[in-house]
Amino acid sequence: MTPADLRAWRKQADLSQSELATALGVATMTVSRWERGSREIPSFLLLALDGLTANQALREHGVWLGQRPTLGTIPAEPHSYGTSPLKRLLNESH
Repeated sequence: MTPADLRAWRKQADLSQSELATALGVATMTVSRWERGSREIPSFLLLALDGLTANQALREHGVWLGQRPTLGTIPAEPHSYGTSPLKRLLNESH
């Protein structure tokens, strides 16, 4: 992945450098350096970005993996802070 590829991916995902950094668990400056080419992009980053893409697709369908965002970060579906869809499904089957 090149710095230009990373920047294009981030823009396509409609994320700021800060939002991407938070999602990856790195400093905002690290993302900036990757995009400028002043720091080598780690080989695992493409896999991490694929994971973020998959997680976003699941969120769009009301399924959350990992930690839910705090208020004011990512708009939440009305049920996202209540019972998970999986728990509701299991409760309905009993």
